[in-house]
Amino acid sequence: MASYRIVVDPDRCLGCGACVRACAFGVLELIDDVAYAVRPSECRGCMDCVKACEQGAIEVLLAGRESHKNPCSSPGPDGGGKRG
Repeated sequence: MASYRIVVDPDRCLGCGACVRACAFGVLELIDDVAYAVRPSECRGCMDCVKACEQGAIEVLLAGRESHKNPCSSPGPDGGGKRG
């Protein structure tokens, strides 16, 4: 089974809990209003947490691969974020 690493940008995380609710594997929890991967070994790489995060605060990393960011929050050509 592949091993994943979940990275949450605390400066972008609003603590809304959307990622926690989206994760069927219980990987994420809110601690002091910031999402943390408390059970990263349970991550299956489904990207549901990334898709649920409207702030683009979550990346899922696979060893030897680029990160998977929320495409709806990536900067546009003018530096502003796209909204989906």
